Amino acid sequence: MATKFFRPERGTWHLQYSENGVQKRPSLGKVTKAEAEAARVALERRLESNRPSAGCLFSDWAEEYAIWHREEWPDSYFRVAQIIEQHLAPTFGALPLMAISKKVVDAFKHSRIKTINPRTGRPIASATVAKELRTLVAMMNEAVNQDRIPNNPIKNKIKMPHEDFDGTPPHWFTKPELNSILELPLVTKRPDGAEFLRADYRKEYRFLANTGLRRAEFFQQDRKHIGRDEMKVLSLPNARTKSRKWREIPLGEGAQAALEQMPKTGRIAPPINCEALSRAFKRDLERVGLAGSLHSLRHTYCSHMVMAGHSLRTVQVCAGHSSAEVTERYSHLSKDFLRAAVVSL
Repeated sequence: MATKFFRPERGTWHLQYSENGVQKRPSLGKVTKAEAEAARVALERRLESNRPSAGCLFSDWAEEYAIWHREEWPDSYFRVAQIIEQHLAPTFGALPLMAISKKVVDAFKHSRIKTINPRTGRPIASATVAKELRTLVAMMNEAVNQDRIPNNPIKNKIKMPHEDFDGTPPHWFTKPELNSILELPLVTKRPDGAEFLRADYRKEYRFLANTGLRRAEFFQQDRKHIGRDEMKVLSLPNARTKSRKWREIPLGEGAQAALEQMPKTGRIAPPINCEALSRAFKRDLERVGLAGSLHSLRHTYCSHMVMAGHSLRTVQVCAGHSSAEVTERYSHLSKDFLRAAVVSL
């Protein structure tokens, strides 16, 4: 039996339990009540389990799975490894695989749903929590495939969170907003007033807004697959697309103008980490007083495609979406465009 308690003088949650006749009271740190409950449930489940018959510990399997995943799915390895390291391993690491039950996973899900994203001040996006849960289920399924456990104890038992808790559409930029980003001066000032020359990624921003490429696709894109009027996005063994399918994207004036400033051979992306480009874009958004992220450029491409009168099927093909239903999430329209569709009878 494990219990949790709060120490207000420290602002920390603690667990209390007995293991092998020894009383223990480890600190969980300054976590939320929901996160403390998730940790308590996981601990209680571990204490009730018999390790030899319950498979290896999740922490041990996580290391093996990461190696396997890197070889099988190199394009998505970074994000999956991040999810495992930051969220799954800290919660389930001490549990044997067969001790990971619906109750334990639900406690994790509920704690994540209530977690506030420090960057936005809002709850973690439901799509993010769903991705973490799908990663966990995939890890358990592969443990069965590799004979680490006889069956997946959470298979078909985990209900994914409802998408868009706050009911807001994906974020996109109007043309004036996009121009304000692209026209940012390169010389800027530090808080102390000193001027410095910031890195120039405006051509990359413009290219992403005019092609709708995902970040990973952009960093994998080779110049040899780009023609004068079109670009092929291929799904190769060492650079797979999210859908694992290839597609062709027509290139307009904006994309072609950006390409003129990009490398003529090899990868067109700058020689930086993909996270660095996202951080740079976030800083530039703050400079012009806009919300969003690098992925908002993809939303922008799809939204303007719809407002230009293209069908959802056309947008689906160009964006590489798995279905028209996915495309509809990106087809939100501007107020001016909707107002033009008003009919007076």
